[in-house]
Amino acid sequence: MIDILPDLIEELAALECLGGRVYRKWPQGRVDIPYALIERMGRSVVLSDDLGAEVVVNVTYSVDILARSPSELDSIQSDVTDTLARYNIHETGESPLFESTNRTYRRTISYEGTVDRRGNTFTPS
Repeated sequence: MIDILPDLIEELAALECLGGRVYRKWPQGRVDIPYALIERMGRSVVLSDDLGAEVVVNVTYSVDILARSPSELDSIQSDVTDTLARYNIHETGESPLFESTNRTYRRTISYEGTVDRRGNTFTPS
């Protein structure tokens, strides 16, 4: 199965604005804000070889960002989007929320890209 989720987590964790707080699953304990959660939402095979092994896939990821203010949320989203765009993983939609239980701002953003079995990403024609 082709997937670059570990690489994307590493790239986002390196962002200063997130301070290394990037997770694959919702944290079970209290975590300092801001932080991000990235999950694979979908995959579809574009090309396979004669044995059925994947050669190229389209992948969709969901990134949830939690922040203390709308402006902090916007800034982090910009940094995340710019970072993923360097790998031809581009934003396709977003959904804003306000978490009343902990009084934080949250945005769920979807990103999509195409990946080959070597882990290379590219913009499909």
